[in-house]
Amino acid sequence: MEYVQQRTSIPIPAIIEVHHSAAEEDQGKEQGWMLMERLPGEELGVAWPKMNEGARRETTVQLKSHFEQLHQLRPEEPGWIGSCSGGPAYDHRLDS
Repeated sequence: MEYVQQRTSIPIPAIIEVHHSAAEEDQGKEQGWMLMERLPGEELGVAWPKMNEGARRETTVQLKSHFEQLHQLRPEEPGWIGSCSGGPAYDHRLDS
């Protein structure tokens, strides 16, 4: 999140606190949580039906800009995909 915040104009909430630990009841799987500041505004799914066509167009332009900026990011050195603790990533949709 800090990488994106430093290299784009995308509004990114500040991370306030991160906690992670291995839970014995989960057979050693690491668990954790992240507390972030709340950005102003409504969720898009709530706001979209109430927006006029001009506001929808502007939102679409902003989202396109955000995705273009994300697609332009390139890591300075090889990285990895995983958890904030340095362990493997867990995808609840795959149960792994």
